[in-house]
Amino acid sequence: MQFTVGETPVTVTKWTVVALLLATACAGYGGYDYVQQSAAVEDAVAVDATIHEAAVESDSGGRRSGIQYGFDVEFTYRYEGTEYTSDRVFPGSISRQYDSRSDAEAVLEPYEPNATVTAYVDPSAPGEAFLERQTTSGPFVFVGGGAVVFALVALNAIGARDPGQHTDLRPERESTDADAGTLLGVDRNAVNTASKRLMVAGPVLVLVSVLALVGILLAAGGGAPGASPTLESEPTDPAGLAVFGLAGGLGLLVLGVVLYLTWSFGEYRRVRARVREPRPPSPFRHPSRLVTILGTDDDDLDAYGWRVKRTGFALAVLAVLGAVVAELLVF
Repeated sequence: MQFTVGETPVTVTKWTVVALLLATACAGYGGYDYVQQSAAVEDAVAVDATIHEAAVESDSGGRRSGIQYGFDVEFTYRYEGTEYTSDRVFPGSISRQYDSRSDAEAVLEPYEPNATVTAYVDPSAPGEAFLERQTTSGPFVFVGGGAVVFALVALNAIGARDPGQHTDLRPERESTDADAGTLLGVDRNAVNTASKRLMVAGPVLVLVSVLALVGILLAAGGGAPGASPTLESEPTDPAGLAVFGLAGGLGLLVLGVVLYLTWSFGEYRRVRARVREPRPPSPFRHPSRLVTILGTDDDDLDAYGWRVKRTGFALAVLAVLGAVVAELLVF
């Protein structure tokens, strides 16, 4: 289905509707859970509870190490004369996960089996008591993920269906760019080559460092199943060097992507300078065009669209890497 809003064309397919509904449901679920958490914390009533089981459990899928850690908890309590059993450490249905076993163990430290502790009951849901009277950030993952998907799908539906296709380009020999062979005074081919080498060297160094850390941790724990060794080292120890290697590899990857993005954007400007008038709007000033080009097959794009897609993809990768670095440094 196609229609216009003002002078802007909008194309909606059944998959557009499905994606928008799923994104809305995801964001709505996260928002609802956070509201429920906040209400439970605010209205909570303290009761005595007996811990029957409290352990850290691992699950594959961690953002950094491939493993995340959660809780396997069970406790009983009485509220208004009725006995209940709960397994919640935090309020809400979205459980909190940790990338580090030690962080998860620190949360459970006060909750030894057979210990009597304080639990908190929301009078509106007496069977869902929790141990820690605080909200978690888990719902924001659903809200943020749903919002991003909604925005991308909406942007893809807005605007022309064929940006980056059938662009009328002047021959390259007609270019009047005096600095066509350089980028900020440096040979642009050299910048391109250096960026690609860094984007290979960075992940290799990260992989080697991760394997080294895994080997060191296994050696520290004696290779025993279920062992959870702690690692304390100096910067010059093997573990310290592996951590530096991990950080260095990530830094090389980021630098490589930055160089490639700089080079690719320069190439985009060179190609755009060859577009005959009237030129189409810049995809980097009109996100709907950029999202549509990113979702178009390479075979359907011309030279202009192909360069826009490569530049936009590099920009997206840099944004993801920036988020990872921010999480490592801040959170």
